[in-house]
Amino acid sequence: MHTDEQNFAAKPSETFFHREAIVGVPWMVFTKLILFFVYLVISVMTVRLLGKEQFGIFSICANIGGLIGAFCCLGLGAAYFRFVPELVVHKNKAGLKRLITRSVWLQSAAVMFALVLVIVGKPWFDTWFNVDFRYYLILTVLLVGVGLLKDGVAAIETSMFHARQVSLLSFVQAVLWLIFLAVGLRIWPGVGSAINAQTFSYGIVYVAGAIVLMRRINRLNWRSPPYGIGKRRTLKYSGVIYLNSIIRLLMLQYTEVIFLGRMRPPGEVGAYALGYSLPPQIIFFIPAALQMLFTAGFSDAYSRDPNCLNRLIAAFYKMQILFTVPLAVFGAFFAPFAVPAVFGDDMALAGIVASAFCIIHLFPMISTPLSMAIQAKEKVYRMLPLMLLQISVNLFLDWLLILHLDLGIWGGMMAVAFTFLLTIPFRLRAVRSIIGGIYFPVRYLLRITLPLALLSAFLYGLSERFGLLALFADKYLNLLMLFVLGGIYLLGSLLMIRTFHLVRREDIADFHALDIPKLNFFLDLLVSHSH
Repeated sequence: MHTDEQNFAAKPSETFFHREAIVGVPWMVFTKLILFFVYLVISVMTVRLLGKEQFGIFSICANIGGLIGAFCCLGLGAAYFRFVPELVVHKNKAGLKRLITRSVWLQSAAVMFALVLVIVGKPWFDTWFNVDFRYYLILTVLLVGVGLLKDGVAAIETSMFHARQVSLLSFVQAVLWLIFLAVGLRIWPGVGSAINAQTFSYGIVYVAGAIVLMRRINRLNWRSPPYGIGKRRTLKYSGVIYLNSIIRLLMLQYTEVIFLGRMRPPGEVGAYALGYSLPPQIIFFIPAALQMLFTAGFSDAYSRDPNCLNRLIAAFYKMQILFTVPLAVFGAFFAPFAVPAVFGDDMALAGIVASAFCIIHLFPMISTPLSMAIQAKEKVYRMLPLMLLQISVNLFLDWLLILHLDLGIWGGMMAVAFTFLLTIPFRLRAVRSIIGGIYFPVRYLLRITLPLALLSAFLYGLSERFGLLALFADKYLNLLMLFVLGGIYLLGSLLMIRTFHLVRREDIADFHALDIPKLNFFLDLLVSHSH
């Protein structure tokens, strides 16, 4: 495995991303920052107003919806990211419209099939989870439908590097969701209101967004050559992505929730789902803000320079490590206090789960830029056997640890972790044969992780020794104390990175390959001039 000391640092003057992609970065990050707090309020409101058991049912519906969405998307969202930049480069208006129209019709048909399936299969769902879902699964499928519309509009706009439009739509949708949720749960408290709040906000905003998008495309003064992407190429690419996405989603959380739903009450399932989902929202805050933009950017850069992927991968790894590892380390120590303090004492179990997943969620970090590169090269089909191996191992471990040994949420966490550890050597070997290397900066990861882990451990020991998180009778004042400790950790981390040269000149050269001015300015501050 290549490390950061090997010759993959880009020269500062060499950049790969389309200028419009770079301009969109501040919009994506700023919007993500605002949406983070909005979604946090939505999460807290949903948990507290529904209560433990009702939130558990809501979580099960959400996970069933995630599975249905994985099947109904048909891999066409990934096709947008791969082919829209190419169509834009060739100014192929007719090809772009054909791609969008056919994708919408196919996904709509899949959603209608799913709707029939949940209506007919309701008795089975009720029996498996020992829950009366009433009409909730029908509402869940409707949410999946408008969710696919949302994902499609966002993917196309992002692939055309219209980051401002994507940011504006996301912000308006989140605000409407918050309003509908607050009103709906106060007037008609229940799972149905929680689902409908999200459905209505998606529908109102993204129907309008789709209309604006198509009008903009129709006004484009582009030529329309007789060729486009082609059905065979689109179906070959999206079909493999489709299978890959289903397998990947099954491995992430959904199979564990389904098995836990069979063995455990909804309240415990909800605690697992919350503890699982919270860490990535915080840890991958910046990478997630840039995920869609970078996926399109990889394809755009590869279309112009097929030799750029190794340096882009190395640069993305280092950015991802710098912005995720510090948060994950701090969260692993303090999540057991923070989660129940924010979501209520009923969610104390979720805090323990979140603490473990702060670390477990870092494992797949090695796959993110590699997946982008493989998608850009249209070689995803070569990874399909490895993904089938991974899901087979995952399902076996789920059965063994959750159903057979009845280890509950501990079995769920162990299944996720061991699935990755047992299969990653085989997957990395396959990736290396496709793109020529892994380019993972091992020594850079250790330089960042070890000092910050020691700093987090010191602050945790200090808080335990002097009872800093239990100083006040008011738990919200204690939560404020946690934010103070977080601020100290942030300042201490920045000081350690600069003082001990944890980020070096060759790392900055890799970052410069991304050509993101504000990011480069911040990173330059982390490098001591004496180094």
